[in-house]
Amino acid sequence: MADEKKSQKSASKIKKKRWCTIVAPKFMNEVPLGETTFVSISSLVGRPVKLSLTTVTGDIKSQNTNIRFVVSEVRGDKAHTELHSISMVTTALKRIVRRKRDKIEESFSITTRDNKRVRYKLIAITRGNTKHSVLNQLRKFMIKTAVETAAKRTFEEITTDMLNYKFQRNMRGVLKPIYPIKSVEVKYFGLDSERKRKKDTHVELAVKSAAVRKKLKSKEIEDAEASEGEVNAEDKGRDQEES
Repeated sequence: MADEKKSQKSASKIKKKRWCTIVAPKFMNEVPLGETTFVSISSLVGRPVKLSLTTVTGDIKSQNTNIRFVVSEVRGDKAHTELHSISMVTTALKRIVRRKRDKIEESFSITTRDNKRVRYKLIAITRGNTKHSVLNQLRKFMIKTAVETAAKRTFEEITTDMLNYKFQRNMRGVLKPIYPIKSVEVKYFGLDSERKRKKDTHVELAVKSAAVRKKLKSKEIEDAEASEGEVNAEDKGRDQEES
């Protein structure tokens, strides 16, 4: 009799697990990401969900991109999420780097139009080896373009442009007049945590002062035009040697 009462009490303490469907954010049409169990809503909210972008889009070409969500709330039998970050698969990054090409890699954090602090990790691959002065110009223009884009676009809009490869194409178009660019890739883009945040003074100054941005723009264009002339002269010399 005593054993039966103990078993009943222990059974009453065991909380039943519930099933729910995890769905993508609204701007991604709330596509189902999978199912999970939870005991209480508090145990589910804040849970990270990392998967391949192919799961969301259904496109096999998206398999080189990972996307990370965080459960924000539970309504009924659905766990709604917020986008946290997107990142490129390491093996895919290794494939785009080849010999006789330069890689420009830059990491910085800035604030978007909807006041979200985000971390960029961008990579640009040139079509050939070039001077450090030209690489520095490419790096400056890469940061400058990202800053200007963030000032006009929200976090979700920038992410959508990156997933559609619109952001990468626009960035390549900006850098191409300085030196021929093979590709621009987003190694990482996502919300920047307080713990990992670094001071990006050069970016902050570019965001805060429109006058400084204008002055930097004119100076960078002059330097870029001079660098472009050097690059064209080098390319012409190479062509003559090859012929």
